[in-house]
Amino acid sequence: MSAEAIEPSAAVEPSAAVAPVAGATTRGRWPSPGRLAFGLAVLAASVVSQILFTIDPTGIGATIYAATASVFVVIAAVGPAVHGLRPMRVRIAQQASVLLMLVALLGAGLDFTLGPLKFVDFVYIAGYLGFLCWLTLAARAIGAAPQVGAYLDTTALTIGAGLALWVVVLSPLVGGSQLPQAILLSAYPMADILLLALTARLAMRQGRYLPAMAWFLASVGFLVALDICISLAVVFTPEGRIPALSGAYIFFFAGVAMSTSHPSVARLTRRPPGGPAHRRGSRRTALIVLTISPAILATVMPLNGPVDGVVRGALVAIVLVLLFVRLSRTLSALSRAESASRHRAMHDGLTGLLNRSALIDRLVELLREGASTGRTTALLFIDCDDFKHINDTWGHRAGDTLLRDIATRLPLAPPPDAVVARHGGDEFVVLASVSDAAAGEALAARVRRFFDEPLEILPGRTHAMTCSIGLAVAEPGEAVTAESLIGQADVAMYAAKGHGRNRYVVYDDALDADARLRAAVGDRLAGAISAGHFHVELQPIFAGAAGGADGSVMGGVARASEDGRIWGGRAGFDRVVGWEALARWEDPVLGRVRPDVFVPVAEQLGLIDELGEAVLRSACADLARLRQHIAGCDWWVSVNVSPSQLLRPDFAEVVAHAVDAAGVPPDRLLLEATETLLVDKGPDVLATLERVRATGVGIGIDDFGTGYATLSTLLRLPLDCVKLDRSLVAPLGSASDGSVASDVSEASDASADPDADDATRQLAAVLALVRSLGIEHIVAEGVETAAQVDILRELDCPMAQGWSFGRPRTADAVLDAGWMTI
Repeated sequence: MSAEAIEPSAAVEPSAAVAPVAGATTRGRWPSPGRLAFGLAVLAASVVSQILFTIDPTGIGATIYAATASVFVVIAAVGPAVHGLRPMRVRIAQQASVLLMLVALLGAGLDFTLGPLKFVDFVYIAGYLGFLCWLTLAARAIGAAPQVGAYLDTTALTIGAGLALWVVVLSPLVGGSQLPQAILLSAYPMADILLLALTARLAMRQGRYLPAMAWFLASVGFLVALDICISLAVVFTPEGRIPALSGAYIFFFAGVAMSTSHPSVARLTRRPPGGPAHRRGSRRTALIVLTISPAILATVMPLNGPVDGVVRGALVAIVLVLLFVRLSRTLSALSRAESASRHRAMHDGLTGLLNRSALIDRLVELLREGASTGRTTALLFIDCDDFKHINDTWGHRAGDTLLRDIATRLPLAPPPDAVVARHGGDEFVVLASVSDAAAGEALAARVRRFFDEPLEILPGRTHAMTCSIGLAVAEPGEAVTAESLIGQADVAMYAAKGHGRNRYVVYDDALDADARLRAAVGDRLAGAISAGHFHVELQPIFAGAAGGADGSVMGGVARASEDGRIWGGRAGFDRVVGWEALARWEDPVLGRVRPDVFVPVAEQLGLIDELGEAVLRSACADLARLRQHIAGCDWWVSVNVSPSQLLRPDFAEVVAHAVDAAGVPPDRLLLEATETLLVDKGPDVLATLERVRATGVGIGIDDFGTGYATLSTLLRLPLDCVKLDRSLVAPLGSASDGSVASDVSEASDASADPDADDATRQLAAVLALVRSLGIEHIVAEGVETAAQVDILRELDCPMAQGWSFGRPRTADAVLDAGWMTI
């Protein structure tokens, strides 16, 4: 706004055009009655004061004009404080800026000049600086950190506008004493354009519609147009000053008052949801057009003397330099963004290691290099053992810390030229070019030893972590793809887990055959279940004097056999009380498939529920046949259940239906689950077990002694039977040289061995623990020698099963063996 144009002038501030009151509405809503009345009053006061000023610009009209403008300025200063604009530094900058307008209005009559500048010019300059500070602080408050590029754009746009104004309007005034006036007339529109650019930038970064912001933006746009018109009037009209134009500044003051008094002014500095908006698509195009166009105009318009040429040349040079710097920065930013995008696409976000996609690309390159150089490619597939336990115990933050620590230290274990990648989850891959397969094994051993040192899981806390490693090697020229080599190492890793973890396993022909078998099993499993190719074999459970109390879930039946070599009872264990049902699969193509092969595949393919239900129905049906054909038979049958089955909400109904369909009493069925399963799966599994037990079916814990919460498990589970894991039985009767005693005398000699004594005492302690909790039905699994039988008898173990008593047979084989009650 030019002081030459109007005495009571104003500084600058963003707002909305003083269009009718509709500008005060919220998008999609009409303003409140109070807000509507306020807007009408502001509009009426503005129109009246502008008309009076036009009629009498030096008398009463000027007085009313100044008074009305002063009221608007006071409203603009008070409004943000009333509505709670934060932070305080933004409010102070805003209030200081608008109060400078009031100083300019009150000091318009002061006769103080310095060259072409009057007192109000100094106040306006301070006001412009205040508004620049305010807009910058507001942008930073919503997360718009200072950006050099944005300031370069704004400066280039302002200089370009000033160049156009100079060439079209002010160059005729370059001669003599009019040059300072020309510079002053061009300064105000240029400053207005700068403020308009900053205000528009703030509005775009809001990313939402705010009425206060709309009033700010439109008010500054109105000010730009008005100052340009005033400058043109000064240059091209004889009067130089047109009261009607000068009086129109009242609408700028009104717009500032409307914007800062709107309740949405408090949200100008609040971060919008999702952060500040960035709208850069068309900004660079508009910048180029608005800055290059004035430069072209300056070169084609005739010069008005040497001074005009110097000014035009300087402004054009500044515009071109700014555009060059901005273009250079844009290209550099694009290059950095492309590099960062490429890095994100190839690296894991948590650990910074190569991701799976980049791993495959690097492996392809390594295989190609190995074929040309005669080097062997070694791939280590690493999986952290019991990583889930870390997340469950200390939280996912601890798990992330552990993975980052591994990613930081693991690259130090292999050779410097090795590639370390995160395959996903807690799985890592190491690639290396080695001389031969033996060097690959040495590398696997070195990486495994890396995990011997505790790793960080939380600040100040470390954890001893083990790993299972699968090693696959590709000899030079071997026809193997990257995906197949990773698959081979993955298979070897699972074999390492199956062999006790904390070790490495090399992929070989045996693992290859096993992997092929598993693939074939996966292809035929669903059809085999639906076709009924699965059947059940029964392994007998024997009891002695201490086991199988009549009338309980474990109620027993005496037995006799025509073939003691097949179903031979041992001393102290002379009664069959039950059977364990074991799933068997005879496939027409694959032949006999082992359970340790088809059960994991069924779990992986989501078929374990169907398989478990089929085994349950078959076991109940076989027990019904035995009870029907053997008089007085009161045997029970135990069936293993999987985690997936116990997580089904209708599992209790499935069990009840199988029992009812077979026509056996519910208390003749015992469902077995492993201790680790019962602990890991939590309250949902416990609730399912309670519902199953309510139907009369017994609940047993299998492989007891291998989990990590044995006592707590026994205390909180609804158990009827405990099966001791074979690892507790196997050491019984073992001599110090590792041989297995086969008769009573050998067992007696072995009892002198410290290891055998320890195993006996350990088993005795476990039996006492289980009995102390009121559980009398205890079965020792994996009994294979006479020495083990004798020790179990001496320890008063209630029941036992294993090859020492008989191998699993079908129900038909049991009937053919001549079983009968005594």
